[in-house]
Amino acid sequence: RQAPEIFKRLGKTIHASNLCTEIMLPSDPEESFVCCLSSLNLLHFDEWKDTDAVETLTLFLDSVLDDFIEKAQGIPYLERAVRFARRYRAIGIGVLGWHSYLQSKGIPLESAEALFLNNLIFKTIRERAEEASRWLRARHPEDELAEVMERRNATLLAVAPTKSSAFILGQVSPSIEPYTSNYYLKDLQKARIPFKNPFLEELLRQKGKDEERVWRSILERNGSVQHLDFLTDEEKDVFKTFAEVSQKTLVNLAAGRQRHIDQGQSLNLVIHPEAPPKDVNELYLHAWRSGLKALYYQFSTSAAQAYSRDLLLSCRACES
Repeated sequence: RQAPEIFKRLGKTIHASNLCTEIMLPSDPEESFVCCLSSLNLLHFDEWKDTDAVETLTLFLDSVLDDFIEKAQGIPYLERAVRFARRYRAIGIGVLGWHSYLQSKGIPLESAEALFLNNLIFKTIRERAEEASRWLRARHPEDELAEVMERRNATLLAVAPTKSSAFILGQVSPSIEPYTSNYYLKDLQKARIPFKNPFLEELLRQKGKDEERVWRSILERNGSVQHLDFLTDEEKDVFKTFAEVSQKTLVNLAAGRQRHIDQGQSLNLVIHPEAPPKDVNELYLHAWRSGLKALYYQFSTSAAQAYSRDLLLSCRACES
C-alpha cells in the first residue's frame, strides 16, 4: 500500500525491511536490494536549506552506485545486487541532529513549532532530491527503466540510525532521536569522554549556573534537568531527555515526515518497564494507523528515571 510508486507499477512486492527498518525495497530470486545511504546534518539546516546541498548529495549517492556497479561486476554472488542497483538506483537521504537543531533554537520537541519545522525540513529535502533525480533522468535516457521512471532513482529518502556519525559530526543528536541524556560518559574504544549538552551548557552559562554541583545533580538524575528550579518550564521542556518526551509525540512527528519519505525511518521508542501493556499496544497501533511502515528498537528505562514512569500518551503539540 505504501510502497514507492515505481514498485507498485512493476508489481514488485516488498517482503521486509533491512535490520534498521529504514530500507524498504523488494527482493526476489532475480534481484537483491541495494541502497546507498547518507545523512544531512540538521543542526546546520538554516545554512544549507537555500543552497544546492541536497541536489549535490543526490548526485553524489548516484555516483557511488555507479562505482559499486563497476567494481562489483563479475564478482561471484553479487550478480543480483548489481542487477538491482543498475535497474533501480535506489538511494536513501536521511538526517541527523534533529533534536540538536530544535535545542539550538530553544524549541521544545513537544511543540507545534517542532511539528511545523519537521514538515518543512523533509518537504525541502524531498523536493530538492526529486528535482536532482529528474535532472539525472534527462541525462541518462539509456537506463533500463527510463521509460517507466520519471526520475533516475527509484527511492530518494530513508532515515537511518546515525549514532556514530552524529558523534563524529560534532556530537549532535542521532538521526531523528532525542538526546538520551544531557550529561553522560561516552564509552569509546580508547577513552571515556564526558558529554555535556552544549546548548544546555550555554544556557547555564548565561544564567551563571555552569557549575560542577549543577552538572553533578544532572548526572545523578540520569541527565535530566527537570529538578533545576532556576530553569523556566519552557526551558525544561526544551531539554527533556528521550525518556521524558511523550512517545506519542515522537510517533506523530514520524508520521508527519513519512509523507515525504518513500522508504522508512529508524524510529526508536522508550517504554518504561511498568507501562501497562494496554498503553504500549495502543501506542503501537497509533503508529500503524498513522502510516508508519515499521518501528526499530523498543528501549526501556531504569527505575531511577521517575519522571518517565508514565507512557505519556497525550500529545502536547496537538493540544497547543
